[in-house]
Amino acid sequence: MYRSVKLTYCNYCGNRYLVFVLFFATFLIYSILNQIKLIDRGFKNRILNQKMQIESTYPRLEVNDSNWFSNSVPKFHKDSYFAFVDSLALQLVAESIEFRGCIARNNYWNENLAPVIYSDPIDCPLFCLGRSYSYFNLAVDNKHCFCSNSSFGANDCEAELKRDDLSAVLYRSYEIKPRAKLSTKNTSFLGCFSGDIAQIGHNSEPLWGSSNESNLNAKSCSDSCKTFQSSLFANRQPNSSCYCGISLVESIKNVHKADSHLKCDIAAFKTEKSFDICRQQAVFLDPKTSKVPRVALVSVAGSGNTWTRYLAESVTGILTGSLYNDINLFRGGLRGEIEKNWNKTTFIKSHILDAPFFPYMDKFVFLIRNPIRSALAEFQRQLAGGHTSGMSVHEFRNNSKRFFQIFKSHITSSLPRLAQFQPKQSQPVLTISYEDMTDNLLPQLLRIAHFLEMDSDTIILDRAVCTELNQARIKAKSKRVQKEDLSPLALKVIAKNKTFEQLEKINNFFIDRKTHHMRLKDYQASFDNS
Repeated sequence: MYRSVKLTYCNYCGNRYLVFVLFFATFLIYSILNQIKLIDRGFKNRILNQKMQIESTYPRLEVNDSNWFSNSVPKFHKDSYFAFVDSLALQLVAESIEFRGCIARNNYWNENLAPVIYSDPIDCPLFCLGRSYSYFNLAVDNKHCFCSNSSFGANDCEAELKRDDLSAVLYRSYEIKPRAKLSTKNTSFLGCFSGDIAQIGHNSEPLWGSSNESNLNAKSCSDSCKTFQSSLFANRQPNSSCYCGISLVESIKNVHKADSHLKCDIAAFKTEKSFDICRQQAVFLDPKTSKVPRVALVSVAGSGNTWTRYLAESVTGILTGSLYNDINLFRGGLRGEIEKNWNKTTFIKSHILDAPFFPYMDKFVFLIRNPIRSALAEFQRQLAGGHTSGMSVHEFRNNSKRFFQIFKSHITSSLPRLAQFQPKQSQPVLTISYEDMTDNLLPQLLRIAHFLEMDSDTIILDRAVCTELNQARIKAKSKRVQKEDLSPLALKVIAKNKTFEQLEKINNFFIDRKTHHMRLKDYQASFDNS
């Protein structure tokens, strides 16, 4: 009896396990098949969504309303198209922008390409143009960008969408041609004016001149417009006319190139007034009335923070602040240096990543510089005193160990931490390069204006142009005694291979977060040329 019961029980157990195994196998096969369908469906949905973005939401239309943005451009992405056409900031530095096609790019598609960064339809071309690239490539989501010197045979967007690559992102490739830099001469020819004179705020009647004025010419017209930023001379004999432009920006956006003003129906000229608008003394920020946000300016010591503050005051007209209360900088003209109320200044300087004013800030600007140069600048400041002090070769050699300690701190601690830093309140961050500013200042000033959401304000843009003109004039006419170049000595103190291994790691921190990419090739060249 006992054995038969046990046998019956065991047979029951075997049947139950067999049913369970069959059920599990069926479920597993079903799950695998379903997953395959989901992957296929996900790929098809991605294609469909991108097609909807390009074709349905933004139909293809011919562009005939702008002589700045190239004609016959398919308006397959309306948001970015209108951003280009309407951007005063872009029109100041770009002669033209032309759509070349689409690229489906994987992040590891080509190591020679500049890495992808988070950007937008305005910051992307400004960044690429500032680094002298000929093309900028903007993702369909308007948030990712990379620069190049070729369109890589960009194809029709529909053809690129058919690429069977789930990791690829669709980019629109644009060729951008820069404007010539403005002359620092008091009166200089801008180009032939082709816009509506009423748009730039001129007097309704010619300021002076008629067929009876035999001496009316371009120079006398500019001389009569000294209190304005630009002059427009209409050489239409016998009734030549002269107009004065309130905004230099409005004049620049409406001109096209010409070899001589004699070839223009209306010639535009810059006047001395264009150098003055940004020279007005900066004032304290009033949060209730000012449009300028409160910004933290964070950098490694020696990265050009002080110079950047002068530029920020020139562009915004608002005093900049500091965590350090440096009386020498206060005496040097930075009147917000000793102000303790964080709400009254902007672009507040900090070399640490836990400054007490960070929670009060609306935005953050990170300033990056070649760490060899920043360490050398900080080394000279500490030993010689002052932000513009220099030192002799003999002094450097006697204190080379001190330089190495500063450099090691920059490259192993300060800069890596800055590259990985994220504000606790998740405020927006813009990363700019000191070398980008020294090479081509205006695009960087316009990036800052755009980041501050003030790039549609003609006064701010006029101040940005004014700032660039004054900096160029200072550079051209400066009679300051040149510092002795200590770079060759500094480069002998540090190990080249280990330095660049660490720099590549730091650069990868920026690239992983898509916030910036360092100019490593230029840093490498500083070694090779020493």
